[in-house]
Amino acid sequence: MSGVDSVIGTRLIFEDDACRVWLLDLQGGGGTTWHRHQFDYVYVVTDSGPVATESEGGSLEEQDDLVGVSSLRRAGDVHRLINRSGERYRNIIIELKLSKAGDQGVG
Repeated sequence: MSGVDSVIGTRLIFEDDACRVWLLDLQGGGGTTWHRHQFDYVYVVTDSGPVATESEGGSLEEQDDLVGVSSLRRAGDVHRLINRSGERYRNIIIELKLSKAGDQGVG
């Protein structure tokens, strides 16, 4: 897919040798660019709402993320996140630089 972005969130808020931390802030109906995580990552929801992860192949994973929900995800798949509500959705994404796409991952 052309147009795959290396920008994962709205704003990079921290980076060192071990991790990269992003703020993701989506207005109602908004979405991220198509992107691919280089590293396994954890996200933590800070402003809840219904969202969908759309994969490069067209599948949709519907989620109703609540504040405090967190999830470990593997690197590699091209996707984007879509805010399915009219309200703001936010999360914090922590990319774990000690793992790379194609590795066995963390955990």
